[in-house]
Amino acid sequence: MKLKTCENYSIYAYILMTYVLASVFYLLVTRFYGTPFKDAVKKHPDLMKIKMKSAEKRRNAFMIGILISIIVLTVCRPYGNIF
Repeated sequence: MKLKTCENYSIYAYILMTYVLASVFYLLVTRFYGTPFKDAVKKHPDLMKIKMKSAEKRRNAFMIGILISIIVLTVCRPYGNIF
């Protein structure tokens, strides 16, 4: 697939906006999660399972943000059509 030069900037704009929207979604969702690993380690040093579970929840929140951003940008097309 060959992209036109003037349309390449639209692709970068969509990629950047997807990342920005996913980051905002991540911040909104995870602001109430707390820091269970750091809190637990203060009492019990061998609780890596808590860290892994927390990291998985945060990763999932970010990935959902990516998907939501792609859907919103696909529907709204704020930068025009790229293909």
